[in-house]
Amino acid sequence: MYVLGIYGCCLLIYCIFRYNNGQIYIIDVSQSVEHDHPHALEFLRKDCANVNDYFVKYGVAVMTVRELFEFVTDPSINPDNMDAYLEKAMEIAAHRTEEERSNQDKVDEEVFKKAYIPRTLNEVKNYERDIDLMQKLKEEDMSLNTQQDNILYQTVTGLKKDLSGAQTVPDLLQECDPKQNDGSGSDVDSGDDSGSDYEEIHPKDQAPVSEIDKKERKKQVKEAQREKRKNKIPKHVKKRKEKAPKTKKAK
Repeated sequence: MYVLGIYGCCLLIYCIFRYNNGQIYIIDVSQSVEHDHPHALEFLRKDCANVNDYFVKYGVAVMTVRELFEFVTDPSINPDNMDAYLEKAMEIAAHRTEEERSNQDKVDEEVFKKAYIPRTLNEVKNYERDIDLMQKLKEEDMSLNTQQDNILYQTVTGLKKDLSGAQTVPDLLQECDPKQNDGSGSDVDSGDDSGSDYEEIHPKDQAPVSEIDKKERKKQVKEAQREKRKNKIPKHVKKRKEKAPKTKKAK
C-alpha cells in the first residue's frame, strides 16, 4: 500500500522505509524520481524486491516481485476494487507452495527485475508484432493467463493481456469471476450461461464464486505455466540473438 501510495498519489518512485512495532514509516524520499525518469520502472522493481525480501525473512507470505509491481502500476485498480484485489492476491500468496516457487520461477523473477519495460506505448518498438503474437496465441487456444516473457508492458500501459484494448477491470479479478471476461482469450465456462448476450458487470454485482471453481481455475493456470516453461527459450539464447544484429551494425 505504501509503495502504491508513493507511486500513484505522490507520482514518485523509490524511497526508504522503516518498519517498527507493526507500523511502516517513510523516512526519506530525497532520492525519489518521477515516472518519466529513464530508470523509473527499474527503481520501482527494486523497491518491490526490497519490500518482499524484508517480510519474507519474517515468514510472511508475499506476492512475487512481478505481482507486487503489477498491483502498484495497474491503472484499473481503484478504491472500489482494491480490497477485493488484495484479498485475492493474499489468498494466492498464502497457498503458494515451495514447489511452485521452483528454481525456474526464481530465475524468471530475476530476469523480470532486469528486463526492459516500456513506460508508454510510444516506447514500444514492435507493437504490431506483439499484437500478431497475442492473436496467434488466442487462435491456438493457448493460455493468456500469464504474460509472454518478452511482452511485459500490458499492465503499466493499461492494456489487456491480449493487447486488444484498455483494461477496465484488474485481470486478477477477472480470473476470479468469469463473467467479467469479454470472451476473448478465455475458455473458462462460468456454468450458468443462459445462452443470451451479456454486458460487462461490476464485480460487486457478481454472484460469489465457489471454492471448487477457484481451485479448478488455479489448477488450470498452473498447468498452463508448466507447459509454457517446457517450451521456453533460455534467456541467454534470446540475448545472443538480439545482440548479433547490433554487433553487425556496429562493424
